[in-house]
Amino acid sequence: MKGAIYTRYSTSNQTENSTETQVSICVEYCKKHDIQVEFIFSDEETTGTNTNRQQYQNLLNVAKAKLIDCVVLYDMTRGSRDVVDWFQFRKEMKALDIQVLSATEKIGDILNPDDFLTELIHVGIGQHAVLQSRQKSIDAKYNKAKHGAFLGGFAPLGYDIVEQQYVINEKEAEVVRKIFQLYIQGYTYNEILEDIKQYGVLGKRGNPISKSTLNGLLQNPRYIGRYVWMENINREMHKWVGKKNDKVVVIEDAIPAIVDKETFELAQARLKGRKYKNSNKAKHDYLLSGLLYCGECNAMLQGYSTTDSRGHTTISYVCSNKRNNKNCDLENVNANLANALVRDAMKNWLLSLNLDDISESIENSYKQEFKSVDKEEKELYKVQAQIKNLIDLMKNGLAYPEMNQEMDELQEKKNTLIEEIKSIKNKNYLSTISASRIKQDLINKIQNLDDATIDVAIKLYVKGIRVNKNHSMDVLIGFRKDSSSTPLSNEEKEQISKHLDTMSNSGSPGRIRTYGLSVNSRALHH
Repeated sequence: MKGAIYTRYSTSNQTENSTETQVSICVEYCKKHDIQVEFIFSDEETTGTNTNRQQYQNLLNVAKAKLIDCVVLYDMTRGSRDVVDWFQFRKEMKALDIQVLSATEKIGDILNPDDFLTELIHVGIGQHAVLQSRQKSIDAKYNKAKHGAFLGGFAPLGYDIVEQQYVINEKEAEVVRKIFQLYIQGYTYNEILEDIKQYGVLGKRGNPISKSTLNGLLQNPRYIGRYVWMENINREMHKWVGKKNDKVVVIEDAIPAIVDKETFELAQARLKGRKYKNSNKAKHDYLLSGLLYCGECNAMLQGYSTTDSRGHTTISYVCSNKRNNKNCDLENVNANLANALVRDAMKNWLLSLNLDDISESIENSYKQEFKSVDKEEKELYKVQAQIKNLIDLMKNGLAYPEMNQEMDELQEKKNTLIEEIKSIKNKNYLSTISASRIKQDLINKIQNLDDATIDVAIKLYVKGIRVNKNHSMDVLIGFRKDSSSTPLSNEEKEQISKHLDTMSNSGSPGRIRTYGLSVNSRALHH
């Protein structure tokens, strides 16, 4: 079997040695399991909360080219610390028929609900740690922001940063004032750019000032002394979200002003006057596309949106036979409500699984990972003593040529041991968690799963949904489904209907369950 090893470390507190250790353990794993290592991909100082990693993308390209049969990770958190990204990766590999293996953990079958929950808690713990660290960092920045401190990035044109405070750069400030004056006088961006060439000033990134630079500059309230931090939350967990922040910090007169407020307001008035409506249509949430079919005529339901005279948009699922041929009278289904009902059905189904057995299995796996750190701590103590001896020699002037190299090697060994001890202690902590606590944690996680994670489960476990004329839906959950979004064939729809009809009154506790989600006509249809 041909395989690729993927490793990652995230911060400057770790070193290349961190990935070397991961690679070494993964190579040993491959030897024991007769896996021929074809590729080794390592991302250094990259976060595990998004997939925009060069070597990770190279791994995906190799997988898509069918050059490997398996991917070997040190543990799941090296692949991702984001629940949705992890299961998306698992889904992609499953579709390519590529195994995902871990040198230190058991990774099961992504289409097995028990394995799904086991992985969910493993990756969820990793994401929880990231969120805790992120919250501490944000809290520290908020405290600094309340004092008007510069918190990173590039200073606006016209300012320099001295000890985290804004100081006017007079040469650049002259250009900023000129830009505002020309703009309120009616000059175009092209005319402004041509005029300010004489100053020979570049943007803060060292690039020529562009139209986009002008647009951002003219809207920046710092030029009238207003300090604004985190007005928008553009990223969460290293992913674009773009939303307003209800904890924005605004402090008037915290920064030395470059332009007066009247000039700034005139510029804002002109900017608002030239804004145009965005003609791009909003992306609608048709989560159940390819899964819904009409209980009357057996045709698939399609996503459809309408906008009334007041600009209010309604999104629906419409029987394709009704829409195209006008010979079906199934009422349109409100897409938002249908999506919500199926998400609730998925949560209920996950909660109906044998959580006692799953929790005990997780507890046992944690206990098996318990390991003493005595050996590593003794080795760390020894290395720290060697470092101290070298420092003492240097202080006393007793140096030799190889001493710097020896110090570097000892420091690397120290960092590796610290990381290893930290990892072992984390796993040892998990070994103390009882099955009852794990079960409760699973219940809480399932009840509080976000829509994105639930949607992954829907794509994995929902085979089909029959929409009935009596304003109800029958959702078949647990019937194995591949990761494609190919609409159901007639044969599949007949098979699902047969299952639904025979099981509707059986109350069977098996993996294939029937949910009749009856709601009134106003709620589901319109």
